Amino acid sequence: MSALAAPDAVGTTPTGLRSCLYEGTIGHRRRIDVQHGFSQPIVLAHLDLAELDEAFAAHPLWSTSRPAPVRFRRRDLHGDPSVPLDTAVRATLADRLGTAPAGPIRLLTHLRHWAWTFNPISLYFAYDAEDTRVEAVLAEVTNTPWHERTAYALAAPPPEEAEATGIRFAKAMHVSPFMDLDLDHVLRFSPPGRDRFVVEMDDRRRSHVADGVVDPTGSANRPLPAEARSARRLGLAPGPGAPGAAARPDQTGSREVGTGLDDVDAGDLVFSARMVLHRRPLDRASMTHVLLHHRLPAHRVSAGIHLNALRLWRKGAPFRRHPRHTHPAAPPGAHR
Repeated sequence: MSALAAPDAVGTTPTGLRSCLYEGTIGHRRRIDVQHGFSQPIVLAHLDLAELDEAFAAHPLWSTSRPAPVRFRRRDLHGDPSVPLDTAVRATLADRLGTAPAGPIRLLTHLRHWAWTFNPISLYFAYDAEDTRVEAVLAEVTNTPWHERTAYALAAPPPEEAEATGIRFAKAMHVSPFMDLDLDHVLRFSPPGRDRFVVEMDDRRRSHVADGVVDPTGSANRPLPAEARSARRLGLAPGPGAPGAAARPDQTGSREVGTGLDDVDAGDLVFSARMVLHRRPLDRASMTHVLLHHRLPAHRVSAGIHLNALRLWRKGAPFRRHPRHTHPAAPPGAHR
């Protein structure tokens, strides 16, 4: 399993925890047929799964075990809710990649605010036993408006590749009624935990150049047929100075964190999403700040998705039916 080095600047916060909050912006841009884009504020939790109870104990209005204005609720996230989240994530990565993570698991996600949550993507970063390298990522995507989930198990590339070129893998779920299924995702991210953390996801047109690609959503590392190539790390990274070789410049302050997920084609870029975030300690002051300044953050995410879907429809963007309606045998989750 390849690895992503943990940044030297990352350590515990003043609370003594690895867990923290990230505050910033998320932007989406559609780059085909109907041009469209938007950005909005966002606040996310970056949680060490071994620290949950200790971290949430800092504020009486945050909880991991009871209804509260801000809540970590186990069944909102990956796997069987009767199984501890840390255990479920390790089991999935071991099953898909053949090796169980030996170190901590840290999660970037939306929490449940005022009884509502929606996570277009949650990212689980799995570290080595020394807690110095990210060895794997579990990227769990939820679609709109069906709220179906699929999880992609991905071996982490070297840090320069993770940030500049990323991990390319086949899209396996119908995510939006305004986007095709026959696309590749490209996930890029800077080292997790830094004051500045950037995650980007592009959607690009399906590539057919990789043989023996493994299925990141399946139960084993088995090759997929050509029409469903999945989960490959790009081996065609451009050299220094080539298009796409450098990380995208940030357009916000110096303490940004960014996340990106793209759909890709060799002509090629269809859609791009980018999170640029600022690190805050997970302490009582920051938790109060979230309550006062991000009163309905999960509701804002859902409302923004539906509002911009309406704008796309009014602009005349082509509508794609869910594959289970066009292919009745397709299972929930729209794996075609």
